[in-house]
Amino acid sequence: MRPMPLLFPQSTATFATPPSLASRGIALLAAHGDDMAWLRTLYGESRAAELAPIPWPNEMKRSFLDSQFDLQHRHFVGQFSAGSFLIVESARQPIGRLYLSNGDPELVVDICIASASQNSGIGTSLLQAILDRSSTRGVDVELHVLRHNAAAIRLYTRLGFRGVDDQGAHLLMRRAADSAS
Repeated sequence: MRPMPLLFPQSTATFATPPSLASRGIALLAAHGDDMAWLRTLYGESRAAELAPIPWPNEMKRSFLDSQFDLQHRHFVGQFSAGSFLIVESARQPIGRLYLSNGDPELVVDICIASASQNSGIGTSLLQAILDRSSTRGVDVELHVLRHNAAAIRLYTRLGFRGVDDQGAHLLMRRAADSAS
């Protein structure tokens, strides 16, 4: 039997839906326990290409992804209990997740948009809103990106992020609060 993952912390932190997304009918809502099944599916989708060449049966891949999701979720809610755990919705259907630390520096813990909604400006709008908020708060923004994710690195660089620490498979990137967009 799989252990029950921790539910989302009750945070008083808020992060408003950026107007550029609200005008498109996209909303950010606090994540709840009943979102877990969909979040598990999103996580699996985000790692599908990585697991495609591995000759495991589908049941084994699913079991592996479930265990990895559980570990990641426990880490995120344990490490960032004062964070914002948000579901990105369009037409009242989930299309992504946004997790923020709400700290100093602000850490973009995770941003994941379902493949069907990618390349539509949603991630860029979310990041720009995070950068605007961090500038107002006077804090830097940090994020980790997989080294092989060239498209994400290009986006982050365009938004003013700079690589500050090579962590093997990941690169830590930071954007100073006083950076120009």
